[in-house]
Amino acid sequence: MATAQIPSSDRAEIRVADAAVKAVTATWNAGAAEINEVPMSARDGISLGFDPVENAAYVWTGDPDNRFGNRAAQSNLAGAVEKAVCDRLMAEFADNRSWRYTRWTLAVLDPTVGEGQFIRSGTCTP
Repeated sequence: MATAQIPSSDRAEIRVADAAVKAVTATWNAGAAEINEVPMSARDGISLGFDPVENAAYVWTGDPDNRFGNRAAQSNLAGAVEKAVCDRLMAEFADNRSWRYTRWTLAVLDPTVGEGQFIRSGTCTP
């Protein structure tokens, strides 16, 4: 996770990360009413970075309002992350066969203790 928090200079990584964060927010917001959740905003602090050693995209939120402190909200967030991030990673893979990121991990930073909690991870399939 520490590696993923280092800003990237790779244009493809920056483009995919930006698109994926926007897609996570859009995916969450599209289903927020159905899952009885409040829509996301920039305040929720969704971030995405890449770890080239693990070939993984790490998604995290600082969760300043402790929105994702319970298991139901974490599960809902993980579903939105998996769909949105895998869609973006696999689209890039289809366009760029040297793209190596096919895995994802979600972490929520607990504002009360200042530590991250890994929620879920997975592998995207082309």
